Amino acid sequence: MTTPMRSFVLSAAVCMTGVLASAQAETPAVKPSEPALKVAYVAGMDAAPAVVGRAAPVYPQELRAKGVQGMALVDARVDSTGRVIGVELVKATRPEFGERALEAARAWTFRPAMAQGKPIGARVRLPFDFVMPEVAAMERR
Repeated sequence: MTTPMRSFVLSAAVCMTGVLASAQAETPAVKPSEPALKVAYVAGMDAAPAVVGRAAPVYPQELRAKGVQGMALVDARVDSTGRVIGVELVKATRPEFGERALEAARAWTFRPAMAQGKPIGARVRLPFDFVMPEVAAMERR
């Protein structure tokens, strides 16, 4: 059964940052601005899920070497404990960005949505922007 998909925006922002694993490892995605997270409204929802832990997608090395930037949108199903139990790629500018965004989204954790004082499952849309670190640094100036 389909519920009306009224959306609202969480005040918690999403920031795509990460840590380099090694000099030869692939580079994490870097996002200079913080886009808002969209949540699908569930009937009776009192509080939207809130991001507790995020994982940054790894920037594909071959695309980084070519200077290719892009984005991916992922829909994630969050259960009543705040774990991501399913992910679906909505769109991506490159398949590699989509794959990396799905991997990262699976590792996110949330404070669950609430309805009548009880935790419930919800759907959230996670934006992942793959921006070269050098460009991101210049945009922050």
